[in-house]
Amino acid sequence: GAPARPRPHDGRPRARGARRRAGEQASRGDRSQASGRVLGAHGAASARRVIVYLHGACGDIRAPEAFLEVASEVGTLVAIFGDRSCGKSNRFYWGPDTAKLHARIADAVARVSAVRGVLMDPNDVVLMGYSQGATRAQELVKAYPERYPRVILAGIPVAPSAQHLARAHAVVVLGGEHELRTHMHAGVWALK
Repeated sequence: GAPARPRPHDGRPRARGARRRAGEQASRGDRSQASGRVLGAHGAASARRVIVYLHGACGDIRAPEAFLEVASEVGTLVAIFGDRSCGKSNRFYWGPDTAKLHARIADAVARVSAVRGVLMDPNDVVLMGYSQGATRAQELVKAYPERYPRVILAGIPVAPSAQHLARAHAVVVLGGEHELRTHMHAGVWALK
């Protein structure tokens, strides 16, 4: 028969479900929904902003669960798995094809939007990358500045590039207390 039509998200807070392996379907009532190689966490019913999360090399796609409550106050989180396997683990890293990643993001946003039953604004995107994901985010901003006007570069392993980020409306660079941040500071100074 025909697939069930997704129900719109009603905006009420939902408890996170038990951890699942990537690719498993989320159970009803979960706040997050894994679908293939995409993880979506619903914002308020009226929220049309999209927060796209790109994990680090062989990183944990579920890392955003640490800030899920805050993220869902401003938009719907869409986390995408890297496109290259790290081996026998269920972790991935990013290939160099920026156009392919851009297309995957557009597809993931459309899929999560359909599940929510609410059209999300593809032009109101906050791109957030961690480590290797931050380098890919920087490349996306360079190639598609109109689609990715706001970017958060967390733990970026190279200096943020003023040239790559010149057309961004807002850039946040952050690093943890145990990370080398000299290159991050240099990139921030270049952006000023």
